[in-house]
Amino acid sequence: MQFLERYQAKNEVDLGWWSLIDRLLVALPENVRIKAIKQKWGVLRITLDNNADEKLLDLVRELETESSTICEFCGKTGEIRGATGLRFVRCLCDEHFAERQHLYVLPKPINPVKRKEKNNE
Repeated sequence: MQFLERYQAKNEVDLGWWSLIDRLLVALPENVRIKAIKQKWGVLRITLDNNADEKLLDLVRELETESSTICEFCGKTGEIRGATGLRFVRCLCDEHFAERQHLYVLPKPINPVKRKEKNNE
């Protein structure tokens, strides 16, 4: 398995979440390695190796939860934006959502199919 080096950790997410990664790196003991850091469904996801203790795992859960209210791009207050079925689900502030809003709108169906009910007479 390939692990991330500490200096690579911030490269895995956008600038707005770097302060969260900094908090992780400060608390991360030398014997614990980072398996993965990524954004998934608008939330930061951090995976560590098996050397992580419960206190460190609690911090990871706290950072992941906090990320759902921080814009990934700028670090301002944000919220998870997107729609079910879309791959573009991100945590964004109002400004960054407005810039990308066209990515988060579901297309309207052209010709919805209407079912005829059978007449049971």
